[in-house]
Amino acid sequence: MAKKKTTEQAANALKEIMAGLNEGVIKDYEMPTLCNMETCKDTGFAVILTLSTKYDYTNKVLDMWRDKLQADDYMISVLRNQLKVRFNVMY
Repeated sequence: MAKKKTTEQAANALKEIMAGLNEGVIKDYEMPTLCNMETCKDTGFAVILTLSTKYDYTNKVLDMWRDKLQADDYMISVLRNQLKVRFNVMY
């Protein structure tokens, strides 16, 4: 039986990630719950990072962060000139 992933584990992984980065690389983050709209049951959570646009983020870096956060996938978006990466962590 797989161990349930938690936001606490993700928060600890995020602290570990941030400890190895320059200050200001990760400008902000949030961890909203993911819900199946048909069943109204929680299916996981997302780790949404707002990143500085001063740096390049290679696939290798994003894949490493995905692994540390135990995320299933990630997607990159730009919203109002803010670079965001969303890691989906499914239960």
